[in-house]
Amino acid sequence: MGDSPGAVVGVNAAIYRDATVEDAPAIARVNIDTWRTTYRGIMPDAALDALSYAHSQANWCRVLQNPQGRSFVKVAVDEQNGVVGFAAAGPERTGKLDFEGEIYALYVRQSAQRAGLGRGLVMAAATKLLSRGYESMVIWVLRDNQSGRAFYEHVGGLQVAEREIAIAEVMLPEIGYGWRDLASALRQQVAHHD
Repeated sequence: MGDSPGAVVGVNAAIYRDATVEDAPAIARVNIDTWRTTYRGIMPDAALDALSYAHSQANWCRVLQNPQGRSFVKVAVDEQNGVVGFAAAGPERTGKLDFEGEIYALYVRQSAQRAGLGRGLVMAAATKLLSRGYESMVIWVLRDNQSGRAFYEHVGGLQVAEREIAIAEVMLPEIGYGWRDLASALRQQVAHHD
């Protein structure tokens, strides 16, 4: 597999690159599979079982086909398994927080977790946000997703906000983790990894 423009080789020989429309089916599979493994017991089973690969793929196609969009998607690709994770990011969406950028979604296939890919995706998204002039970022995680919360704390995120969101007609509490100085956070992650 050759390097594509903007590709960065990371941990476990994974490549982090900008997603293309051709990645939409793989992103949809990672998205739905990780929701089902991560949120079982947090969200209603019926909602998780009703998730549709076709619907998710169509949504990701729309996102990836919008070259004028302010958001972007990074994928983690390994030679054996293809796309094993992704991060979608762009400007902070609420306008109510003192953060410029936001990671909207970050998921790594369960079989590929704990190998540094999530950290690589956070760094890839943060790097691109920084290159677009965003000096800070936030990400939301369900309060009851303890492993997700521990991960964001491990990569330097600080709890900065709380809110409730409606998912499948159920109100679920979320915690916002923020990085006020992306350039400094990236330097710390690089130093921590070396």
